[in-house]
Amino acid sequence: MADSGSGSIIVTPSLKNDNVSCGDFNLNPVQTLPYRLQNTQDWVVMGSSSAAGAGASRPANSWVGLLESELTAKGVRIHNIAKGGHTTYHALSSRCTVSANRFQPDPVHNIDVALSLNPDLVILQYPSNDQALDYDEQEPVVNLLRLRSELLAAGVPVLILSSQPRNMALSRQQKLVRFNELMQPLAQPCFASAFAELKTQVATLNPDYDSGDGVHVNDAGHALIFNAVMNTLNNKQCIDLL
Repeated sequence: MADSGSGSIIVTPSLKNDNVSCGDFNLNPVQTLPYRLQNTQDWVVMGSSSAAGAGASRPANSWVGLLESELTAKGVRIHNIAKGGHTTYHALSSRCTVSANRFQPDPVHNIDVALSLNPDLVILQYPSNDQALDYDEQEPVVNLLRLRSELLAAGVPVLILSSQPRNMALSRQQKLVRFNELMQPLAQPCFASAFAELKTQVATLNPDYDSGDGVHVNDAGHALIFNAVMNTLNNKQCIDLL
């Protein structure tokens, strides 16, 4: 697939997802960075269980809860529409046609809902469910790039979070690594990663950050994700909070 928009072009013929029919989109949209956000902002978090707070001892200790505590004084309101068990397919627009062997867009938790909230920023975190289901490594990458393209076309900047280590078959763990390798160069500087800090040498979830199920991070792990998001915000290459 090649970039179909104007400006700089990245040709990535191997990046495709034949499970989705939803019209053309821009793989590498031109962005005027940093996005300068004024006070009194509405942010939307889209994602799965980690974004919904799974593994944290209480909502305030989740990475979204920590972000809310940090930024409320700056006028930021966070609308969290993440849902446990979700994949990147759930996040797609309801106008998309998705193969029957994949999850369908969720009209209560997808991009259509995010846009209806008139957000100033959308944060996407789908850290491992697509890979745990053994989907092709390209599928979540293309789905998230599609979401980014549609949001940017609506004038909404996007921050994409990395995958997270997870205890599962080695071939599926490798897909988590590959996700970051594919996504990071396309999403920088609007890409926040805590993957290296959360993993062991073999890409399993470090026991120090494991909530107990080998999938979800504990309070300390949520803090690492929060720090990664804040580092991306504070370097002002993607977002400049005015």
